[in-house]
Amino acid sequence: MRRARTWDFHPVCIEVSSSVTSVAFSPDGSRIASGSHDNSVIIWDATTGAQVGVPGGHDNKVTSVSFSPDGSRIASGSADKTVRIWDMATGIQIGNPLWGHDDTVDSIAFSSDGTKIVSGSCEDYTARIWDATTGAQIRNSSIQGYDGWISSIRIWDITTGAQIGNSFQGHNDLVTSIAFSPDSSKIASSSEDWTVRIWDSTTGTQIGNPLQGHDNMTKSVAFSPDGTRIASVSWDNTVRIWDVNTGAPIGNSLQGHTAAIKSVAFSPDGTKVVSGAHDKTIRIWDNATDAEKKILCEVISIQFSPLHPLLMDQGLFLALQTRKSDFGGHEHDIKSLTFSPDGNKIVSGSSDETIGNPLLGPGCPVLTVAFSSDGTRIISGFEDNTVKIWDVNTAAEIGNYSQAHGISIASIAFSPDVTRIVSGTLDTQVRIWDANTGAQIVNIQGQPDHASSIHSLTFSPDGTRIASGTWEQIRILDAKTGAQIVGTHLQSNAIPSIAFSPDGTMIASSSLG
Repeated sequence: MRRARTWDFHPVCIEVSSSVTSVAFSPDGSRIASGSHDNSVIIWDATTGAQVGVPGGHDNKVTSVSFSPDGSRIASGSADKTVRIWDMATGIQIGNPLWGHDDTVDSIAFSSDGTKIVSGSCEDYTARIWDATTGAQIRNSSIQGYDGWISSIRIWDITTGAQIGNSFQGHNDLVTSIAFSPDSSKIASSSEDWTVRIWDSTTGTQIGNPLQGHDNMTKSVAFSPDGTRIASVSWDNTVRIWDVNTGAPIGNSLQGHTAAIKSVAFSPDGTKVVSGAHDKTIRIWDNATDAEKKILCEVISIQFSPLHPLLMDQGLFLALQTRKSDFGGHEHDIKSLTFSPDGNKIVSGSSDETIGNPLLGPGCPVLTVAFSSDGTRIISGFEDNTVKIWDVNTAAEIGNYSQAHGISIASIAFSPDVTRIVSGTLDTQVRIWDANTGAQIVNIQGQPDHASSIHSLTFSPDGTRIASGTWEQIRILDAKTGAQIVGTHLQSNAIPSIAFSPDGTMIASSSLG
């Protein structure tokens, strides 16, 4: 099935050098900390996805990261059996590693007042409490949990180390993660039994039925700051959001990761969810809703009319409520089409080697067409590597760049001020041209992650960014330098069409799968 998608400018996809095991938002929501299999702790800008700090590392993979409540420190746990504390501002390790566990430290958390750190190990079956300032272990003995892996939950008094109440029984396999609600009245848990469960923290009673929907073991859970939602992640590569009161899923699952997801967290304001996975990416999701807004009909290219609530697809079908019109003319399949800025004209390019009325090309298929923002010019790219510019009113050819690339031109666009042209090819090249002189301004050679042809290119409304679409990827480039600003990997086939929203904050894309 071919689909059209509307995407927010998020989710931001952050590419990491190794599998991501843990993610956490800073208390002010501006930073994300991640821990990875390559032993590293890294700090990222939560808005742009840019790396802003590398505090340091462990001697084995990092399994868990946590910010202090004031955001000044980060604690990390590792398979090297230690807990380490890092200064957020300088990245310097504070004090020595905290030794005490006999095996991998699987989970850590700061106390709400920031004075203590708790760490847990599922290999040595203990939880330990540390003074967050001195690093000293509080209480001489650790909290002895279990003598093996089991499927229940227990609550402990951090002062005495005594268990409070009975164990919470209900999961049918290992419990992989737990989280308190903001008011501490509830606990959410994930498990290798593929479910998420909600518990009354005082009585240990399960609230409602298990939350079912994941197709593999669930690995991490988090409450939203207002306590109304739970985020869960799974080895089915998806993120799900649940309504705490009803237990019902909110929207569709969030898809984009291509391997098992290990960790999830809400931003402090509840508007974003961050997830980290074995696919070596961190993804930031806006509004905790499915980025896929609506599925439309079979589509190769799609665009909204500037005048009316019209949608245009590759078969030249227009819809306005119950009104529809079909346009004939081309003798072969249509490769590209677009509305003029005023919405009164449509230009189409075809394998029959013609454009529109028709404007005759160089005797080979037309692969891409675009209007200038003032509606006076049309630009076209051809299979023989040629770029041509046409006057809309006279249909006269006013520009011809022969052999603009070394291979067929797959996508082309004018900048909003009509001073530049961007073109992309079947060999992954992106080039930016002076629209008046034809001089090349920037040549972006074979982007590393653009492993196949560039199917779509478009300028942002302010002309500062370029979006490019290829197999399973959308990339945002700086329109002056060609440098990548952000990249998003999608679980789909070729992306033949993308477009910015009028305010430049969202991107719409279509795909072939």
